[in-house]
Amino acid sequence: PAEVTDELDGVNGELCQEIDADAYSAISQADQLHQEPESIRKWREEQITHLAELDANSREAELEWREKAKKELEDWYIQQAEQLEEMKSNNSTNIKQHCYNLQQAAEAS
Repeated sequence: PAEVTDELDGVNGELCQEIDADAYSAISQADQLHQEPESIRKWREEQITHLAELDANSREAELEWREKAKKELEDWYIQQAEQLEEMKSNNSTNIKQHCYNLQQAAEAS
């Protein structure tokens, strides 16, 4: 009985290997049928390259915009500081002038 099961295992093992080989060849054939044509593959690769270039250009433009915005913001802060100083100076002058006018009016009365 042990010899018979060994023979059956050997037969079954060979049979399984044949079934596996057939399954793999069927899958391989199906893959070959479903492979995309060369022109589509080439187009897809070109699109990937093109999109990568666009991304790089976009990142470069974004960096330029950020630098420009940073410069404009710095200039705006400088301008605001100058206007504030000018306004303080004008207000100080106006207050001194107003006080002087009040003082003269008081002396004249």
